[in-house]
Amino acid sequence: MAYIDEIIGRIAEEYPEQKEYQRVVGDFLTSVQPVVEKDEERYRADAILERMVFPDREHAFRVTWIDDAGKTRVNHGYRVQYNNALGPYKGGIRFEEDVNADKVKALGFLMVWKNALAGLPAGGAKGGADFTWKGKSDREVMRFSQAYAKEVFRYLGADEDILTSDIGAGIREMGYLIGQIRKLTNLCDGRIAGKGRAFGGTHLRDEATGYGIPYFAEAALETVGESAEGKTVTLSGAGKVAVHAAQKAEELGMKVLTASDSNGWVYDPAGIDLDLLRQVKFAEKARMTEYAKRRPGSEYHTGSEGIWEVKCDIALPCAAAHEIGLSQAKILAENGTFAVCPGGE
Repeated sequence: MAYIDEIIGRIAEEYPEQKEYQRVVGDFLTSVQPVVEKDEERYRADAILERMVFPDREHAFRVTWIDDAGKTRVNHGYRVQYNNALGPYKGGIRFEEDVNADKVKALGFLMVWKNALAGLPAGGAKGGADFTWKGKSDREVMRFSQAYAKEVFRYLGADEDILTSDIGAGIREMGYLIGQIRKLTNLCDGRIAGKGRAFGGTHLRDEATGYGIPYFAEAALETVGESAEGKTVTLSGAGKVAVHAAQKAEELGMKVLTASDSNGWVYDPAGIDLDLLRQVKFAEKARMTEYAKRRPGSEYHTGSEGIWEVKCDIALPCAAAHEIGLSQAKILAENGTFAVCPGGE
């Protein structure tokens, strides 16, 4: 049996319930198969693939906190430190209801290659908890973040593991984390990234990911002598990545036609009104139905089906992973879409 097939089989046997981890590792191993086969004996003798695909360590812990009603709540927390061959572990944390050991492990593996391909002197890690800020007060988010910090701080350090922000853990949550960790360690080092400027964070930290996506689309257009001016965009999501991607797309002369949340999506042929979108999603934390009610001419659609059927020049998936599969890709191609530039994982 080929070495790569052995590793894929071993992962399936040892972690049968971790389908996401199996998928990302399988995709990676398949992509590097031509390289491995040229010197398979050395790869096998030095267990190179095993050292790539199995994390250095996995931390799982209980996160106990008190809600506003005085009730004790318990969530599951995780931190997977995957590989630090190039530098300290580095990767975000997600606070989402569906976070589990499988998802964190898969994302940690991807972070190794994301940091390496970007040329960063950093390894890869990922963390998070099955907690969502939706429906929670600021004080509840603070108490949960502080409880998570009490469990994870012992694994972190500027030269050990650097925590960054991700879905559900933005500037607010990272601020609560760094405040608690500084109390626990009496250190003001670089173990927390993604924090606000008041805590020593980077200017435009919240905007950076979203801004970068339309720039990438613009660069893709330039390769064939095209301009971003006047191009139409379908976009999914309505969080900070999606909204800032929409903002920069407009500034580059594109028209953004769609936006979405977990309940449904809106098609706005006149172009998404960013001020209204920010008011609905950021200020009021309401659903996209509210946008449609206040925006004449816009259409609301329940669920996620159909958003990639809207004819466009550029597609910007900014909501979640695996939004565009084969069937969606075929529709985009048939509609003449020039590029797909994802802003998710």
